[in-house]
Amino acid sequence: MSRHLNADLLTSDTDYPSGVTFCSQVKEWAKDKLADQAAGITDVIQEKGESVERFHARLFQMFTDLGFDRTDKIHSQMLSGAFVQGVKDYIRKGIIAARPEYKVVSLDTLLLVARGLESAQAPKKQTSVSSSAPLMVSRFTPVPRGAQACTCP
Repeated sequence: MSRHLNADLLTSDTDYPSGVTFCSQVKEWAKDKLADQAAGITDVIQEKGESVERFHARLFQMFTDLGFDRTDKIHSQMLSGAFVQGVKDYIRKGIIAARPEYKVVSLDTLLLVARGLESAQAPKKQTSVSSSAPLMVSRFTPVPRGAQACTCP
């Protein structure tokens, strides 16, 4: 497979009857170029401190900048695979457990699953009650001095 258009054929108008040969050569060249770029998109990983939302946006921007089309089934599957392989390890494992068929799942669905996993892993906010000491609840209410205690069961 040639990586460049054939310059000899480009110099003569008669070598491209009705443009069929030229178009097929351009398609082969474009397919090779996209294949080279596909390797670049599968190497993108979620950075430390980066949310899955930002990673998704960065990956999708690169995907469109490289000329891929989300409506193309093969391109869409490549994007879904790159997203799952690029997220943090615990998110990747969670997505694969929840959606083993992730390569054929839409990127929007994968993003929803990843957001859920990310928020479940996020540190919980401290409330006014200290979480280090358990809250003790008594079954009995203390009776003030001088009052009569209830003898209810």
